[in-house]
Amino acid sequence: WFPEYKGLAGGLTAGGFGAGSLIFAPVAVKFIAAQGVLGAFQTLGLIFAGVILVLGIFIAAPPVSEVDNKASTAAANQSSGDVTTRDKLKTVDFYVIWGLMVLGCISGLMIISQASPIGQVMVGLSPEQAAFAVGFIGLANATGRVVWGTVSDKIGRYNTLMAMFAL
Repeated sequence: WFPEYKGLAGGLTAGGFGAGSLIFAPVAVKFIAAQGVLGAFQTLGLIFAGVILVLGIFIAAPPVSEVDNKASTAAANQSSGDVTTRDKLKTVDFYVIWGLMVLGCISGLMIISQASPIGQVMVGLSPEQAAFAVGFIGLANATGRVVWGTVSDKIGRYNTLMAMFAL
């Protein structure tokens, strides 16, 4: 739908998932207190399934437009830089970037999964305050995804990855 802003569109999509913790972290705390962990997972799972099924009805392919035709023509003209999956797996760059992405994901998941317990034990936050802190981390995550997606539209995907990893 946004061929000239693929990074921004991807950032908004991924950022939406991250921002969901603003809403669902406090809700999950209340459900866990009322129903226990298993009950909370079941209730949230049913809520998510219902919302996804209802909203899935409205998903449609984007209309074909002149912008799409220009984007596909430009992509076809740049095809000389395309590399097959098999060839890409033979490059060192692929494994370096893949390794950096894995390390980044693991460290992020470790922090987000332990942010509430750390806040409660080390800082003395209540479960509700800790849930708010987790939500704030989610908001920072969502904002970063949108910002870096926008940056990638301006300076390119590879340059953006290198800038992110350097920072």
